[in-house]
Amino acid sequence: MEHSHPPNHALNGSDLLMPRQPLLVLDAETYEWMEIMVCGISHCYTFVVNDTMLDKARVVPDGSVDLFINCRPQAAKALFYGSPTRVADIGEYIDDLQVGDVIFGVRLLPGQAWWPGGLPMTELTDGGLSLRDCGMGDELLERLLVQDTFINRVKAFMAYYMPRYQERYIDSNQTAICRQAVRCITEHRGALPIGDLSEAVGYSSRYLGRVFQQGVGMSPKKFSEIIRFQQVLTEVRSERRLSDISGDLEFFDQSHLLKTFRKFAGMSPQTYKKALIQRGGTPMERINGV
Repeated sequence: MEHSHPPNHALNGSDLLMPRQPLLVLDAETYEWMEIMVCGISHCYTFVVNDTMLDKARVVPDGSVDLFINCRPQAAKALFYGSPTRVADIGEYIDDLQVGDVIFGVRLLPGQAWWPGGLPMTELTDGGLSLRDCGMGDELLERLLVQDTFINRVKAFMAYYMPRYQERYIDSNQTAICRQAVRCITEHRGALPIGDLSEAVGYSSRYLGRVFQQGVGMSPKKFSEIIRFQQVLTEVRSERRLSDISGDLEFFDQSHLLKTFRKFAGMSPQTYKKALIQRGGTPMERINGV
């Protein structure tokens, strides 16, 4: 039987990687963020859409769901976007962006897309749904639009979110299975074989795959690939050799790491590092690649 639990039953930031979207941030002229890392939330962020972002910005797989609110006057809207499974241009992934749009976002922790009433996770992966399509009205949107600063929007969001989280978070058996699987995958930085994951969680690979697909929106294998890629995003910022990184993250070899990075980032690690260096002093440098 399903039952409610206090908020600390969800994974917190200490259990998970902070999901990063560095290619989006690279082309932002302004970008603010605030770490949350509890109750299923990674962080809140805001940026203003510019010409460069519309022409060049891309999103990468991060295994997360974002609440993405466009604060455009007279045409504001709120949508949930799930993780892409490949690198995508921002215009392909997020509909109807215009220069000057002020965006307020909430990034949920990987595999932690809880929301009052639940979300249709399989419909969110590689796509998005409006708040209304998820069975929610305009109250949250209205609360956020009357705020005039990022910090006030964060406060307004948390004031809306936390009571609902505390009252309605349901820790069902399937939720617990997904949570345990996400923790195992993250602890092993995406390198745990599916058979070993199944053994660790205590369910057959077939059953685990079905539950995970429903709860996270993708297979455990795909999620593991994304978590390992997110780890690479962090590691390649250092001066370490790619051969050492590939060994630590249990790629078959360096060429396997390069192939995976190109698949999910659309460029080589060397090109990525060069872009970071060229944008020194930008929001990317200040926020460490969020």
